[in-house]
Amino acid sequence: MARFIALLVPNCSPNAKHWVAVNLGKQKSLAAIVLPARFVIHTVGPVWHGGKRGESETLANCYRNSLQVAVENGIKTLAFPAISCGAYGYPIEGAAKIAVKTTRESLANDSMIEKVIFALFSEDLYQAYQIIVAAPYERRN
Repeated sequence: MARFIALLVPNCSPNAKHWVAVNLGKQKSLAAIVLPARFVIHTVGPVWHGGKRGESETLANCYRNSLQVAVENGIKTLAFPAISCGAYGYPIEGAAKIAVKTTRESLANDSMIEKVIFALFSEDLYQAYQIIVAAPYERRN
């Protein structure tokens, strides 16, 4: 079963070589984590228009399709940003629920992926994802 890790990543942008995750949290010291990336799977999330233009399904497809591309290419570890939560204005709590739910469902169908990291750029994103990730997984019957 894949593990979920939520990271706070202020002022961080990915590139093809590595991601640097810096946790400024409530502690005074900095902790840096370097996430090597051999591949970058690019996806563009939906712009929020009030939820009336299929934004939730489009966002779920961003995660679903990226995970499928990872499986097809033998990628075992992925890092996702909070897709559409920045300039595209997607509400954080809703986006976090979609990200985690879709990722969990995809991983339940394919065990090739070992780890998914949600690399987050602000404290409010980190808190929202942390609550969702910690919630018990609800399976559909």
